[in-house]
Amino acid sequence: MLGAGGGRAQEGPRRLCGLTVPPSAPLAVPPDVTLHTLSSSPGPPAALRQALAAACAGGAGALPLADALAGPEPRLTATLIALNARLRIAGVAVPLEDRLTVDGRIVPRPDEIIGAVVVPAQPGASCCREEPDLALGLAAAGSLTGAGDLARVTDLRAVWWGVAPAPLIAHQVAGALQGRRPAPALIDIAAQTARGEVQPAGAGAELDTVRLDAVERLCRDALGALFAITPAEGG
Repeated sequence: MLGAGGGRAQEGPRRLCGLTVPPSAPLAVPPDVTLHTLSSSPGPPAALRQALAAACAGGAGALPLADALAGPEPRLTATLIALNARLRIAGVAVPLEDRLTVDGRIVPRPDEIIGAVVVPAQPGASCCREEPDLALGLAAAGSLTGAGDLARVTDLRAVWWGVAPAPLIAHQVAGALQGRRPAPALIDIAAQTARGEVQPAGAGAELDTVRLDAVERLCRDALGALFAITPAEGG
């Protein structure tokens, strides 16, 4: 039922964050596949699997994917955007965020039919971190080149949900790490950057201190997990 767009790359496992990560392949998901079915398949990257598990636990498992994206599943939408997912419409790959409404739904144009939601091969790791009591979270996907002191962030996509009516792509957070070694001090800078970046998005008002503190904490946790970084002392 789930198709691999292009097939699995012919390469061996690679080392990332101290773990052996199997080669990734694109995942093409028909829009009528339910979240429960997708969560039970072997294909989803880690962040998507986490988002699906949370959605299913919240009672959304029977929803078709297209309906979930068109409805109240900001966690799933943010995660798919972080994974650089595309809508396949009439043979054209359209970035998910290009069909994102101001209230956070993924809705095709009146003359469009979604053929599939395509999650591209993931060259690195991905994860979700969430504060359920605040309905606030961060999905992130990123990769490194090199190892040890020579490791550099080559790609990072991070997307918030719960800081605004629609998921917010954390461009400034990604920019703070791009091309640099993901050391604890840099993760702290990225977390502080996140605090400032989400402020203007707060539905016309500044976010309160509790939510801003959660933003910093989630950013540290997610980036630390993504790049196997131990928090700086006192951070």
